[in-house]
Amino acid sequence: MTIRTAGGPASTMRKGLLWTLHLASFAAVAALFWWGRAYYALPLIARPRHDLHWQLKPGGEIGLLYGIAGAALMVLMLSYSLRKRVGFLQRTGRLGIWLDFHIWCGVTGPLLIALHSAGKVGGLIAIAFWSMVAVALSGLLGRFLYAQIPRTAAGDQISLEEARRLDAELAEALRRELGEAAGELPALDGTAEPVASDSVAGALAGLALEPLRVRARLRRFR
Repeated sequence: MTIRTAGGPASTMRKGLLWTLHLASFAAVAALFWWGRAYYALPLIARPRHDLHWQLKPGGEIGLLYGIAGAALMVLMLSYSLRKRVGFLQRTGRLGIWLDFHIWCGVTGPLLIALHSAGKVGGLIAIAFWSMVAVALSGLLGRFLYAQIPRTAAGDQISLEEARRLDAELAEALRRELGEAAGELPALDGTAEPVASDSVAGALAGLALEPLRVRARLRRFR
């Protein structure tokens, strides 16, 4: 079994393209907001007198386009779930690429819907809007947790038993490679008792800090 690694030209290019797509999307939304900033900054009661009101209000020519585009992305976001569950779709492209598209839709869609709302979020609309924001934030958290799960090169999740077996195999290979320096492996492996936490927030904070702890251990081998 081959474990997926973060390296490799294809992986690096994919990450670069993904970051470029996200940055371009953020830049486009920011530019649209900046263009209409004078309108968005006005109190709701004063907006009908602004030149851009009939374009940027939620039902306006441009505001409506923002809403349609945002809603379309939120619907397309569901394609990731279909990819995992519908038989013939499971053979179309790598799951990781579908997940990247799912995340992009889940981030860009709410931003466009926020532009569509023009800050008019009250009553039932407010509940729907903040529910959407909560879903988007939970999706980002889910992506972080997804990245912590060991997977094969094909993107399939491996079991805890398989992970332990592979860990033992890699540790043995490192011992053969390092020779006398193999005594330092426990420091790299982090065999010390992990920091326990009784709260979900504490456990998530521990996961977020783990890469920093790993880098600190790796410095001992440089």
